[in-house]
Amino acid sequence: MIKIFLIIVFFSQYIFSQSLEEKINSLIFVAYDIKQEKQIIKATDEGIGGIQIQYGTYSLKKTRDVFKKVYKSSKYLPPFIAIDYEGGSVYLHQTHGLFNLPSNMAIGSANDYENTSTLFYLLGLELKKAGINTVFSPTVDVNTQRDNPIINIRAFSDNKETVYNMGRLVIKGFNSAGIITTIKHFPGHGMTSSDSHLTLPVSDIEPIELYNTHIYPFKRLIADDMSDMIMLSHIIYKNVDDKYPASLSQIIMKDILRQQLKYKGIIITDSLDMRAITSKYTVEDAAVIALKNGADMVLVGKYDYRKVKNKIMDAVSKKEILIDDINQSYTRIIELKKKYNLKKFEINSDNFDMAYRDIALKIAQKTNKLIKDDGHNIPLNKNEKIYVIFFVPQRFSDEAIVFYKGLSEKGYMVKFNMISSDSKINLDKAANDLKQYDTLIIANYSWPYTSIRRREILTTLAKNSKKNIFINLLNPYDTDMIKNDFQTIIETYNITEFSMKTLSELLTEK
Repeated sequence: MIKIFLIIVFFSQYIFSQSLEEKINSLIFVAYDIKQEKQIIKATDEGIGGIQIQYGTYSLKKTRDVFKKVYKSSKYLPPFIAIDYEGGSVYLHQTHGLFNLPSNMAIGSANDYENTSTLFYLLGLELKKAGINTVFSPTVDVNTQRDNPIINIRAFSDNKETVYNMGRLVIKGFNSAGIITTIKHFPGHGMTSSDSHLTLPVSDIEPIELYNTHIYPFKRLIADDMSDMIMLSHIIYKNVDDKYPASLSQIIMKDILRQQLKYKGIIITDSLDMRAITSKYTVEDAAVIALKNGADMVLVGKYDYRKVKNKIMDAVSKKEILIDDINQSYTRIIELKKKYNLKKFEINSDNFDMAYRDIALKIAQKTNKLIKDDGHNIPLNKNEKIYVIFFVPQRFSDEAIVFYKGLSEKGYMVKFNMISSDSKINLDKAANDLKQYDTLIIANYSWPYTSIRRREILTTLAKNSKKNIFINLLNPYDTDMIKNDFQTIIETYNITEFSMKTLSELLTEK
Protein backbone atom coordinates (compact mmCIF):
# COMPACT_ATOMS: atom_id res chain seq x y z
CA MET A 1 0.00 0.00 0.00
CA ILE A 2 2.83 2.40 0.89
CA LYS A 3 4.50 1.74 -2.49
CA ILE A 4 1.26 2.42 -4.35
CA PHE A 5 0.74 5.61 -2.34
CA LEU A 6 4.26 6.85 -3.16
CA ILE A 7 3.73 6.15 -6.87
CA ILE A 8 0.49 8.15 -6.80
CA VAL A 9 2.19 11.02 -4.98
CA PHE A 10 5.12 11.01 -7.43
CA PHE A 11 2.77 10.87 -10.41
CA SER A 12 0.71 13.79 -9.08
CA GLN A 13 3.83 15.86 -8.46
CA TYR A 14 5.07 15.08 -11.97
CA ILE A 15 1.83 16.26 -13.53
CA PHE A 16 1.48 19.45 -11.56
CA SER A 17 5.18 20.39 -11.76
CA GLN A 18 4.92 21.04 -15.50
CA SER A 19 4.43 24.60 -16.68
CA LEU A 20 1.22 25.68 -18.38
CA GLU A 21 3.03 26.01 -21.71
CA GLU A 22 4.42 22.47 -21.42
CA LYS A 23 0.98 21.09 -20.65
CA ILE A 24 -0.63 22.92 -23.56
CA ASN A 25 2.05 21.71 -25.96
CA SER A 26 1.25 18.17 -24.88
CA LEU A 27 -2.39 18.66 -25.98
CA ILE A 28 -1.36 19.38 -29.57
CA PHE A 29 -0.91 16.80 -32.33
CA VAL A 30 0.95 18.10 -35.40
CA ALA A 31 1.56 16.52 -38.83
CA TYR A 32 4.81 16.30 -40.77
CA ASP A 33 6.17 14.44 -43.75
CA ILE A 34 8.80 11.91 -42.74
CA LYS A 35 11.57 13.89 -44.48
CA GLN A 36 10.97 16.92 -42.20
CA GLU A 37 13.33 15.53 -39.58
CA LYS A 38 14.55 18.87 -38.24
CA GLN A 39 11.02 20.16 -37.71
CA ILE A 40 10.02 16.89 -36.04
CA ILE A 41 12.94 17.08 -33.62
CA LYS A 42 12.25 20.76 -32.90
CA ALA A 43 8.60 20.06 -32.09
CA THR A 44 9.68 17.20 -29.83
CA ASP A 45 12.15 19.49 -28.03
CA GLU A 46 9.26 21.84 -27.32
CA GLY A 47 7.22 19.01 -25.78
CA ILE A 48 4.62 18.51 -28.51
CA GLY A 49 2.11 15.85 -27.49
CA GLY A 50 1.83 13.96 -30.75
CA ILE A 51 3.34 13.78 -34.22
CA GLN A 52 1.41 12.41 -37.17
CA ILE A 53 3.68 11.24 -39.96
CA GLN A 54 2.30 11.59 -43.46
CA TYR A 55 4.10 11.30 -46.79
CA GLY A 56 7.55 10.61 -48.17
CA THR A 57 9.48 7.53 -49.25
CA TYR A 58 11.66 6.10 -46.51
CA SER A 59 12.84 2.60 -45.76
CA LEU A 60 11.79 1.12 -42.45
CA LYS A 61 15.33 1.56 -41.12
CA LYS A 62 15.43 5.21 -42.13
CA THR A 63 12.03 5.76 -40.53
CA ARG A 64 13.27 4.12 -37.33
CA ASP A 65 16.41 6.26 -37.30
CA VAL A 66 14.28 9.42 -37.35
CA PHE A 67 12.14 8.30 -34.43
CA LYS A 68 15.10 7.07 -32.43
CA LYS A 69 16.30 10.68 -32.47
CA VAL A 70 12.81 11.81 -31.46
CA TYR A 71 12.89 9.61 -28.37
CA LYS A 72 16.38 10.80 -27.45
CA SER A 73 15.39 14.45 -27.76
CA SER A 74 12.32 14.08 -25.53
CA LYS A 75 12.80 15.90 -22.24
CA TYR A 76 9.96 14.03 -20.59
CA LEU A 77 7.75 11.41 -22.19
CA PRO A 78 8.09 11.09 -25.98
CA PRO A 79 5.22 12.18 -28.22
CA PHE A 80 2.62 9.88 -29.65
CA ILE A 81 4.04 8.99 -33.08
CA ALA A 82 1.08 8.16 -35.29
CA ILE A 83 0.16 7.24 -38.84
CA ASP A 84 -3.08 6.55 -40.69
CA TYR A 85 -2.58 2.83 -41.25
CA GLU A 86 -5.68 1.47 -42.94
CA GLY A 87 -4.84 0.04 -46.35
CA GLY A 88 -7.08 0.36 -49.39
CA SER A 89 -7.61 3.98 -50.38
CA VAL A 90 -5.42 5.23 -47.50
CA TYR A 91 -2.18 4.20 -49.16
CA LEU A 92 0.74 4.98 -46.87
CA HIS A 93 2.70 1.76 -46.44
CA GLN A 94 5.44 2.72 -48.91
CA THR A 95 5.99 5.99 -47.04
CA HIS A 96 7.63 4.21 -44.13
CA GLY A 97 8.74 0.87 -45.58
CA LEU A 98 5.91 -0.99 -43.86
CA PHE A 99 3.80 -4.00 -44.79
CA ASN A 100 0.99 -3.43 -47.29
CA LEU A 101 -2.18 -4.24 -45.38
CA PRO A 102 -5.66 -5.11 -46.69
CA SER A 103 -8.43 -2.51 -46.79
CA ASN A 104 -10.89 -2.54 -43.92
CA MET A 105 -13.70 -3.76 -46.17
CA ALA A 106 -11.46 -6.60 -47.35
CA ILE A 107 -11.03 -7.54 -43.69
CA GLY A 108 -14.78 -7.32 -43.18
CA SER A 109 -15.46 -9.41 -46.28
CA ALA A 110 -13.10 -12.17 -45.11
CA ASN A 111 -14.71 -12.10 -41.64
CA ASP A 112 -11.80 -14.21 -40.42
CA TYR A 113 -11.89 -14.24 -36.63
CA GLU A 114 -8.96 -16.64 -36.40
CA ASN A 115 -6.41 -14.68 -38.43
CA THR A 116 -7.40 -11.00 -38.26
CA SER A 117 -6.09 -10.37 -34.76
CA THR A 118 -2.84 -12.18 -35.61
CA LEU A 119 -2.42 -10.12 -38.78
CA PHE A 120 -2.67 -6.84 -36.88
CA TYR A 121 -0.42 -8.12 -34.10
CA LEU A 122 2.27 -8.69 -36.74
CA LEU A 123 1.54 -5.29 -38.28
CA GLY A 124 1.91 -3.78 -34.82
CA LEU A 125 5.29 -5.41 -34.30
CA GLU A 126 6.42 -3.96 -37.62
CA LEU A 127 5.22 -0.51 -36.55
CA LYS A 128 7.16 -0.82 -33.31
CA LYS A 129 10.23 -1.77 -35.33
CA ALA A 130 9.80 1.49 -37.26
CA GLY A 131 9.51 3.52 -34.05
CA ILE A 132 5.78 4.20 -34.47
CA ASN A 133 3.72 3.84 -31.29
CA THR A 134 0.22 4.96 -32.34
CA VAL A 135 -2.24 4.37 -35.18
CA PHE A 136 -5.24 6.44 -36.22
CA SER A 137 -7.06 3.18 -36.73
CA PRO A 138 -9.37 1.31 -36.84
CA THR A 139 -12.17 3.11 -38.64
CA VAL A 140 -15.36 1.85 -36.99
CA ASP A 141 -17.80 3.87 -39.08
CA VAL A 142 -20.81 1.90 -40.33
CA ASN A 143 -21.03 2.65 -44.05
CA THR A 144 -24.80 2.97 -44.49
CA GLN A 145 -24.52 5.51 -47.34
CA ARG A 146 -23.56 3.74 -50.58
CA ASP A 147 -22.49 7.05 -52.15
CA ASN A 148 -20.16 7.92 -49.28
CA PRO A 149 -17.11 9.50 -50.98
CA ILE A 150 -14.68 9.24 -48.08
CA ILE A 151 -15.51 6.24 -45.86
CA ASN A 152 -16.74 3.56 -48.26
CA ILE A 153 -14.17 0.71 -48.22
CA ARG A 154 -12.48 2.35 -45.23
CA ALA A 155 -15.35 0.83 -43.25
CA PHE A 156 -15.36 -2.85 -42.42
CA SER A 157 -18.99 -3.13 -43.46
CA ASP A 158 -22.44 -1.59 -43.56
CA ASN A 159 -23.36 -4.01 -40.76
CA LYS A 160 -22.79 -2.65 -37.26
CA GLU A 161 -22.01 -6.06 -35.72
CA THR A 162 -19.36 -6.80 -38.34
CA VAL A 163 -17.84 -3.35 -37.79
CA TYR A 164 -17.69 -3.91 -34.03
CA ASN A 165 -16.31 -7.45 -34.28
CA MET A 166 -13.62 -6.61 -36.83
CA GLY A 167 -12.71 -3.39 -35.03
CA ARG A 168 -12.27 -5.35 -31.82
CA LEU A 169 -9.95 -7.86 -33.48
CA VAL A 170 -7.84 -5.10 -35.04
CA ILE A 171 -7.49 -3.33 -31.70
CA LYS A 172 -6.64 -6.57 -29.92
CA GLY A 173 -3.86 -7.27 -32.41
CA PHE A 174 -2.37 -3.78 -32.30
CA ASN A 175 -2.61 -3.50 -28.51
CA SER A 176 -0.95 -6.90 -28.04
CA ALA A 177 2.03 -5.53 -29.96
CA GLY A 178 2.13 -2.41 -27.77
CA ILE A 179 0.51 -0.05 -30.29
CA ILE A 180 -1.96 2.62 -29.16
CA THR A 181 -5.15 2.67 -31.24
CA THR A 182 -7.60 5.41 -32.18
CA ILE A 183 -11.17 4.50 -33.10
CA LYS A 184 -12.80 6.93 -35.50
CA HIS A 185 -14.82 8.98 -36.55
CA PHE A 186 -17.20 9.45 -33.58
CA PRO A 187 -20.19 9.49 -33.60
CA GLY A 188 -20.06 8.05 -37.13
CA HIS A 189 -19.11 9.17 -40.64
CA GLY A 190 -20.76 6.36 -42.57
CA MET A 191 -24.06 8.09 -43.30
CA THR A 192 -22.71 11.11 -45.19
CA SER A 193 -22.57 11.77 -48.91
CA SER A 194 -19.87 14.48 -48.73
CA ASP A 195 -16.18 14.54 -47.82
CA SER A 196 -15.21 16.52 -44.72
CA HIS A 197 -11.75 17.12 -46.22
CA LEU A 198 -13.49 19.34 -48.77
CA THR A 199 -16.62 20.67 -47.07
CA LEU A 200 -18.57 20.60 -43.80
CA PRO A 201 -21.10 17.75 -44.01
CA VAL A 202 -24.46 18.25 -42.32
CA SER A 203 -26.43 15.14 -41.39
CA ASP A 204 -30.14 15.10 -40.60
CA ILE A 205 -29.96 11.61 -39.12
CA GLU A 206 -32.34 11.07 -36.23
CA PRO A 207 -30.69 10.64 -32.81
CA ILE A 208 -32.19 7.18 -32.31
CA GLU A 209 -30.68 5.90 -35.58
CA LEU A 210 -27.38 7.61 -34.86
CA TYR A 211 -27.24 5.94 -31.46
CA ASN A 212 -28.50 2.48 -32.43
CA THR A 213 -26.43 2.10 -35.60
CA HIS A 214 -23.47 4.45 -35.86
CA ILE A 215 -22.55 4.90 -32.20
CA TYR A 216 -23.05 1.17 -31.59
CA PRO A 217 -19.47 -0.01 -32.39
CA PHE A 218 -18.00 2.82 -30.30
CA LYS A 219 -20.32 2.03 -27.40
CA ARG A 220 -19.37 -1.65 -27.45
CA LEU A 221 -15.63 -0.94 -27.68
CA ILE A 222 -15.83 1.56 -24.82
CA ALA A 223 -17.63 -1.04 -22.72
CA ASP A 224 -14.89 -3.54 -23.61
CA ASP A 225 -12.23 -1.03 -22.45
CA MET A 226 -10.71 -1.11 -25.94
CA SER A 227 -10.64 2.57 -26.80
CA ASP A 228 -7.31 4.26 -26.04
CA MET A 229 -8.29 7.29 -28.12
CA ILE A 230 -11.45 8.33 -29.93
CA MET A 231 -11.24 10.67 -32.91
CA LEU A 232 -14.18 12.97 -33.58
CA SER A 233 -15.69 13.66 -36.98
CA HIS A 234 -16.10 17.07 -38.61
CA ILE A 235 -19.83 16.60 -39.20
CA ILE A 236 -22.79 18.61 -37.92
CA TYR A 237 -25.53 16.26 -36.70
CA LYS A 238 -28.21 18.91 -36.72
CA ASN A 239 -30.72 16.93 -34.66
CA VAL A 240 -28.11 16.59 -31.91
CA ASP A 241 -26.18 19.88 -32.13
CA ASP A 242 -27.12 22.26 -34.94
CA LYS A 243 -24.28 24.70 -34.18
CA TYR A 244 -21.04 22.73 -33.96
CA PRO A 245 -19.55 19.73 -35.76
CA ALA A 246 -18.86 16.79 -33.47
CA SER A 247 -15.18 17.76 -33.15
CA LEU A 248 -16.19 21.05 -31.50
CA SER A 249 -19.43 19.98 -29.80
CA GLN A 250 -19.84 19.94 -26.03
CA ILE A 251 -23.05 17.93 -26.43
CA ILE A 252 -21.25 15.15 -28.26
CA MET A 253 -18.03 15.19 -26.25
CA LYS A 254 -19.30 15.77 -22.74
CA ASP A 255 -22.96 14.77 -22.75
CA ILE A 256 -22.73 11.72 -25.02
CA LEU A 257 -19.14 10.44 -24.80
CA ARG A 258 -18.29 11.28 -21.20
CA GLN A 259 -21.67 11.11 -19.45
CA GLN A 260 -23.79 8.65 -21.43
CA LEU A 261 -21.07 6.27 -22.64
CA LYS A 262 -18.81 6.74 -19.58
CA TYR A 263 -15.74 7.15 -21.78
CA LYS A 264 -12.55 7.82 -19.80
CA GLY A 265 -9.91 7.84 -22.53
CA ILE A 266 -8.48 10.55 -24.76
CA ILE A 267 -10.77 12.53 -27.07
CA ILE A 268 -8.93 13.88 -30.12
CA THR A 269 -10.27 15.94 -33.00
CA ASP A 270 -9.86 15.01 -36.63
CA SER A 271 -7.41 17.35 -38.33
CA LEU A 272 -8.47 20.96 -37.84
CA ASP A 273 -6.87 22.07 -41.11
CA MET A 274 -9.56 20.25 -43.11
CA ARG A 275 -12.01 22.38 -45.12
CA ALA A 276 -14.87 21.25 -42.91
CA ILE A 277 -13.31 23.44 -40.21
CA THR A 278 -11.31 26.10 -42.08
CA SER A 279 -14.34 27.07 -44.17
CA LYS A 280 -15.74 28.61 -40.98
CA TYR A 281 -12.96 28.90 -38.36
CA THR A 282 -9.25 29.50 -38.11
CA VAL A 283 -7.34 26.46 -36.90
CA GLU A 284 -6.40 28.15 -33.63
CA ASP A 285 -9.97 29.32 -32.92
CA ALA A 286 -11.26 25.81 -33.62
CA ALA A 287 -8.65 24.38 -31.27
CA VAL A 288 -9.82 26.66 -28.46
CA ILE A 289 -13.47 25.72 -29.01
CA ALA A 290 -12.62 22.01 -29.12
CA LEU A 291 -10.64 22.08 -25.86
CA LYS A 292 -13.20 24.28 -24.13
CA ASN A 293 -15.99 21.89 -25.11
CA GLY A 294 -14.34 18.64 -24.09
CA ALA A 295 -11.48 17.55 -26.37
CA ASP A 296 -8.21 16.41 -24.80
CA MET A 297 -6.04 16.78 -27.89
CA VAL A 298 -6.30 18.82 -31.07
CA LEU A 299 -4.88 17.52 -34.34
CA VAL A 300 -3.78 20.62 -36.26
CA GLY A 301 -2.32 19.04 -39.40
CA LYS A 302 0.60 20.97 -40.87
CA TYR A 303 -0.61 24.26 -39.43
CA ASP A 304 1.80 26.28 -37.24
CA TYR A 305 1.28 24.64 -33.85
CA ARG A 306 2.94 27.58 -32.06
CA LYS A 307 0.08 29.84 -33.14
CA VAL A 308 -2.33 27.25 -31.76
CA LYS A 309 -0.41 27.02 -28.50
CA ASN A 310 -0.38 30.80 -28.06
CA LYS A 311 -4.11 31.05 -28.75
CA ILE A 312 -4.83 28.34 -26.19
CA MET A 313 -2.63 30.03 -23.58
CA ASP A 314 -4.48 33.28 -24.20
CA ALA A 315 -7.82 31.48 -23.80
CA VAL A 316 -6.68 29.99 -20.49
CA SER A 317 -5.57 33.42 -19.23
CA LYS A 318 -9.04 34.75 -20.09
CA LYS A 319 -10.65 31.72 -18.39
CA GLU A 320 -12.29 30.66 -21.65
CA ILE A 321 -10.60 27.31 -21.03
CA LEU A 322 -10.40 26.17 -17.41
CA ILE A 323 -7.01 25.19 -16.01
CA ASP A 324 -8.68 22.17 -14.39
CA ASP A 325 -9.70 20.95 -17.85
CA ILE A 326 -6.12 21.37 -19.08
CA ASN A 327 -4.87 19.34 -16.11
CA GLN A 328 -7.44 16.58 -16.67
CA SER A 329 -6.52 16.25 -20.34
CA TYR A 330 -2.82 16.34 -19.54
CA THR A 331 -3.31 13.61 -16.95
CA ARG A 332 -5.12 11.37 -19.45
CA ILE A 333 -2.29 11.83 -21.95
CA ILE A 334 0.46 11.06 -19.43
CA GLU A 335 -1.41 8.02 -18.12
CA LEU A 336 -1.78 6.56 -21.60
CA LYS A 337 1.88 7.16 -22.45
CA LYS A 338 2.93 5.48 -19.22
CA LYS A 339 0.53 2.56 -19.80
CA TYR A 340 2.29 1.80 -23.09
CA ASN A 341 5.76 2.58 -21.72
CA LEU A 342 6.47 5.24 -24.33
CA LYS A 343 9.60 6.29 -22.49
CA LYS A 344 11.37 3.22 -23.84
CA PHE A 345 12.42 3.02 -27.49
CA GLU A 346 12.10 -0.65 -28.39
CA ILE A 347 14.29 -2.04 -31.15
CA ASN A 348 13.20 -5.45 -32.38
CA SER A 349 15.29 -6.97 -35.15
CA ASP A 350 13.04 -10.01 -35.63
CA ASN A 351 11.80 -10.61 -39.17
CA PHE A 352 8.02 -11.00 -39.36
CA ASP A 353 7.81 -11.00 -43.15
CA MET A 354 7.12 -14.71 -43.68
CA ALA A 355 4.60 -14.90 -40.86
CA TYR A 356 2.80 -11.81 -42.14
CA ARG A 357 2.70 -13.09 -45.72
CA ASP A 358 1.24 -16.40 -44.57
CA ILE A 359 -1.57 -14.78 -42.58
CA ALA A 360 -2.28 -12.10 -45.21
CA LEU A 361 -2.65 -14.80 -47.86
CA LYS A 362 -5.06 -16.80 -45.69
CA ILE A 363 -7.25 -13.73 -45.23
CA ALA A 364 -7.08 -12.84 -48.94
CA GLN A 365 -8.32 -16.33 -49.79
CA LYS A 366 -11.54 -15.50 -47.93
CA THR A 367 -11.89 -11.93 -49.21
CA ASN A 368 -12.59 -12.15 -52.95
CA LYS A 369 -16.30 -12.57 -53.71
CA LEU A 370 -17.81 -14.05 -56.87
CA ILE A 371 -20.93 -11.93 -57.37
CA LYS A 372 -22.16 -13.71 -60.49
CA ASP A 373 -20.98 -16.05 -63.25
CA ASP A 374 -23.84 -16.07 -65.74
CA GLY A 375 -21.52 -16.96 -68.60
CA HIS A 376 -19.94 -19.88 -66.73
CA ASN A 377 -16.56 -18.31 -67.48
CA ILE A 378 -14.88 -19.74 -64.39
CA PRO A 379 -12.59 -21.63 -64.48
CA LEU A 380 -10.85 -20.10 -67.49
CA ASN A 381 -10.25 -22.29 -70.52
CA LYS A 382 -6.56 -22.90 -71.33
CA ASN A 383 -7.43 -23.39 -75.00
CA GLU A 384 -8.81 -19.86 -75.31
CA LYS A 385 -7.00 -16.55 -75.76
CA ILE A 386 -7.45 -14.07 -72.91
CA TYR A 387 -7.13 -10.28 -72.98
CA VAL A 388 -6.51 -8.73 -69.54
CA ILE A 389 -6.85 -4.97 -68.99
CA PHE A 390 -6.06 -3.38 -65.62
CA PHE A 391 -7.36 0.16 -65.08
CA VAL A 392 -5.17 1.09 -62.10
CA PRO A 393 -2.82 3.89 -60.97
CA GLN A 394 0.83 3.30 -61.84
CA ARG A 395 1.72 2.64 -58.20
CA PHE A 396 -0.17 -0.68 -58.39
CA SER A 397 1.80 -2.06 -61.33
CA ASP A 398 3.61 -4.65 -59.19
CA GLU A 399 0.33 -5.99 -57.83
CA ALA A 400 -1.23 -6.14 -61.31
CA ILE A 401 1.76 -8.14 -62.57
CA VAL A 402 1.18 -10.69 -59.80
CA PHE A 403 -2.24 -11.42 -61.30
CA TYR A 404 -0.83 -11.67 -64.83
CA LYS A 405 1.89 -14.08 -63.70
CA GLY A 406 -0.69 -16.15 -61.86
CA LEU A 407 -2.33 -16.88 -65.22
CA SER A 408 0.66 -17.02 -67.56
CA GLU A 409 2.72 -19.32 -65.34
CA LYS A 410 -0.12 -21.84 -65.42
CA GLY A 411 -0.03 -21.93 -69.19
CA TYR A 412 -2.86 -19.55 -70.08
CA MET A 413 -2.52 -17.54 -73.30
CA VAL A 414 -2.73 -13.99 -71.95
CA LYS A 415 -2.27 -10.52 -73.41
CA PHE A 416 -1.81 -8.04 -70.56
CA ASN A 417 -2.38 -4.29 -70.69
CA MET A 418 -2.26 -1.82 -67.80
CA ILE A 419 -3.87 1.61 -68.25
CA SER A 420 -3.23 4.33 -65.66
CA SER A 421 -5.30 7.04 -67.37
CA ASP A 422 -8.45 6.94 -69.48
CA SER A 423 -6.84 9.37 -71.90
CA LYS A 424 -4.24 6.74 -72.75
CA ILE A 425 -6.67 4.25 -74.26
CA ASN A 426 -7.62 4.19 -77.94
CA LEU A 427 -11.11 2.80 -77.45
CA ASP A 428 -11.80 1.99 -81.09
CA LYS A 429 -8.53 0.11 -81.44
CA ALA A 430 -9.03 -1.75 -78.16
CA ALA A 431 -12.56 -2.78 -79.16
CA ASN A 432 -11.29 -3.99 -82.53
CA ASP A 433 -8.42 -5.93 -80.91
CA LEU A 434 -10.94 -7.90 -78.86
CA LYS A 435 -12.01 -9.78 -82.00
CA GLN A 436 -8.81 -11.82 -81.68
CA TYR A 437 -9.61 -12.97 -78.13
CA ASP A 438 -12.09 -15.35 -76.56
CA THR A 439 -12.31 -13.82 -73.09
CA LEU A 440 -11.94 -10.25 -71.83
CA ILE A 441 -10.93 -9.67 -68.20
CA ILE A 442 -11.19 -6.09 -66.95
CA ALA A 443 -9.94 -5.10 -63.49
CA ASN A 444 -11.05 -1.63 -62.40
CA TYR A 445 -9.69 0.56 -59.59
CA SER A 446 -11.70 3.73 -58.96
CA TRP A 447 -11.88 5.98 -55.92
CA PRO A 448 -14.28 7.12 -54.76
CA TYR A 449 -16.40 6.48 -57.85
CA THR A 450 -15.97 5.29 -61.41
CA SER A 451 -16.15 8.29 -63.74
CA ILE A 452 -18.70 8.61 -66.55
CA ARG A 453 -15.88 8.29 -69.09
CA ARG A 454 -14.57 5.11 -67.45
CA ARG A 455 -18.08 3.65 -67.45
CA GLU A 456 -18.37 4.32 -71.18
CA ILE A 457 -15.05 2.56 -71.76
CA LEU A 458 -16.05 -0.47 -69.69
CA THR A 459 -19.43 -0.78 -71.38
CA THR A 460 -17.97 -0.46 -74.88
CA LEU A 461 -15.31 -3.08 -74.25
CA ALA A 462 -17.85 -5.47 -72.73
CA LYS A 463 -20.16 -5.13 -75.74
CA ASN A 464 -17.31 -5.92 -78.14
CA SER A 465 -16.16 -9.04 -76.27
CA LYS A 466 -17.28 -12.65 -76.64
CA LYS A 467 -16.90 -13.63 -73.00
CA ASN A 468 -16.20 -11.10 -70.27
CA ILE A 469 -15.23 -10.91 -66.63
CA PHE A 470 -15.29 -7.72 -64.53
CA ILE A 471 -13.12 -7.45 -61.43
CA ASN A 472 -14.00 -4.59 -59.10
CA LEU A 473 -10.76 -3.85 -57.27
CA LEU A 474 -12.02 -1.29 -54.78
CA ASN A 475 -15.48 0.22 -54.38
CA PRO A 476 -18.08 -2.59 -54.29
CA TYR A 477 -20.93 -0.10 -54.62
CA ASP A 478 -19.74 0.62 -58.16
CA THR A 479 -20.69 -2.90 -59.23
CA ASP A 480 -24.30 -1.87 -59.81
CA MET A 481 -23.29 0.37 -62.70
CA ILE A 482 -22.02 -2.49 -64.87
CA LYS A 483 -23.80 -5.55 -63.50
CA ASN A 484 -25.88 -5.91 -66.68
CA ASP A 485 -22.89 -5.42 -69.02
CA PHE A 486 -20.68 -8.24 -67.78
CA GLN A 487 -21.33 -11.97 -67.54
CA THR A 488 -19.03 -12.57 -64.58
CA ILE A 489 -18.32 -10.17 -61.70
CA ILE A 490 -15.82 -10.48 -58.84
CA GLU A 491 -15.19 -8.03 -55.99
CA THR A 492 -11.79 -7.89 -54.24
CA TYR A 493 -12.20 -4.73 -52.05
CA ASN A 494 -8.49 -3.90 -52.48
CA ILE A 495 -5.45 -4.55 -54.64
CA THR A 496 -2.51 -6.17 -52.89
CA GLU A 497 -0.03 -8.85 -53.83
CA PHE A 498 -2.12 -11.33 -51.86
CA SER A 499 -5.51 -10.39 -53.27
CA MET A 500 -4.13 -10.65 -56.81
CA LYS A 501 -2.55 -14.04 -56.17
CA THR A 502 -5.78 -15.46 -54.76
CA LEU A 503 -7.77 -13.81 -57.56
CA SER A 504 -5.76 -15.68 -60.18
CA GLU A 505 -6.40 -18.88 -58.24
CA LEU A 506 -10.14 -18.19 -58.14
CA LEU A 507 -10.22 -17.84 -61.93
CA THR A 508 -8.16 -20.93 -62.69
CA GLU A 509 -9.07 -23.56 -60.11
CA LYS A 510 -12.13 -25.80 -60.34
